[in-house]
Amino acid sequence: MIRKAMPEGFTLSDFIRSRYSGRVHGLYLIQLGGLAVCSFAVQLLAGGKVISMLTGIPFIWATIALAAIVLAYSAFSGLKASVVTDYEQAIPILQAYLKQRLQGKHASRAGLFLGKAFLGLGRLEEAKAAFRATVRDHPGSLEDHKCRYKLAVVAMLSGETQEAIRLFGELARNPDGPLVAEATVMQKFLLEGPL
Repeated sequence: MIRKAMPEGFTLSDFIRSRYSGRVHGLYLIQLGGLAVCSFAVQLLAGGKVISMLTGIPFIWATIALAAIVLAYSAFSGLKASVVTDYEQAIPILQAYLKQRLQGKHASRAGLFLGKAFLGLGRLEEAKAAFRATVRDHPGSLEDHKCRYKLAVVAMLSGETQEAIRLFGELARNPDGPLVAEATVMQKFLLEGPL
C-alpha cells in the first residue's frame, strides 16, 4: 500500500510527511526518538547483565563500560565506519540485482545507487562505469539525468575540469531535466570560481 501511494518514497517517515502533515510527522519523529532511546537502554541493560554474569564484573560497571564503548565508537569512527560498511555490503547486492534484472522495474535506480556506493567509497572509475551503464541502459529516466549529473561530479573529483564543465553544461541546457538549476550553478562555479 505504501509503495503504491508513494512510489518515489524511501522511508515510513517520508510517507507520513506526505500523507498527513508536518505536525503528524513531528509527532512521529518524537515517538521514533523515544523508541530509539528505549531500545538503546534495553540493549545496554541486557548486555550489562550478560557481561556481569559471564565475567563477575558488577552490573553497573559493565553497563557503563558498554555505553562508553558504543559512544566512543560512534564519536570517533562509528558513523563513517557504518556508512563504509553499508556501501561495501550494498555493492554485491546491487550488482547481483542488475545482473538478473537489467531491465527490471527498479534497475535504473539500482544502477544509480551502485554508482553512488562506489562514489561514496572513493572508487571513481567504478562509479563512472556504473553511472555510464545506467545512462546507456535507461535513457530518458530520472536516474539517467541523475547519473549524468554524477558523471560530471566524478569528472570534477578526478580533476577533469573541462569534462565536468561540458557535462554540467549539457544538463544545464536541457529544459526538461530535473537538475537544470544544480548543473547551472556547478558549471558557473567551475567556469568562474567561488564567489
